[in-house]
Amino acid sequence: MTDGGSFLGEFPLGSFLFYLQKEVNKLDNWISLITEVGFPIAVTFYLLHRIEGKLNTLIESIHALPERMK
Repeated sequence: MTDGGSFLGEFPLGSFLFYLQKEVNKLDNWISLITEVGFPIAVTFYLLHRIEGKLNTLIESIHALPERMK
């Protein structure tokens, strides 16, 4: 039976529940992944932020080097 073409009317209830369980498992996997790798990602961003300023200074020094060597 269909009830006007709604999502539940197109699929049997068992199929819908199976689909819903798969989506919940995907979400749980993402949450687990974020929880497990969150700390290393935070440390990486912190270190990249610190290194960025030093790299900019180094790049400026390299660009100024030919002028200083004249």
